[in-house]
Amino acid sequence: MKRIIFLILSGIVGSMGLGAGTVLIIYLTVFESMPQIEAQGINLLFSLPCAALSIIIYKRQKLIVKDNLVLLIISGVVGAMGGYMLLDRMKPELLSDIFAAALIFLSIFQLFTGSKKAENQSKN
Repeated sequence: MKRIIFLILSGIVGSMGLGAGTVLIIYLTVFESMPQIEAQGINLLFSLPCAALSIIIYKRQKLIVKDNLVLLIISGVVGAMGGYMLLDRMKPELLSDIFAAALIFLSIFQLFTGSKKAENQSKN
């Protein structure tokens, strides 16, 4: 039953713009008692096919700006390597706290900036 609730919640939250991966991490840590690091690893693993499909779709729609591509790839690789090195030195409890704080911050940010974006789009 809890898996069905998770799937429904994931669909609702995903359709509202919050990544379904966030819901996956919360589900795995809270309901399946999985360690935070393992849950994030699974989340990253599941995001790879979605990212590959997104690249194909964006390329077909000519939404990829090639001028920025090299800079984005290099900064993404450097950020991933730096994050991995930090993760290896962090306690799982600290990682959970950082994740929770990031979710709260982003939620508040979206709450206050999301409505302004919608207003600007409706005026144009």
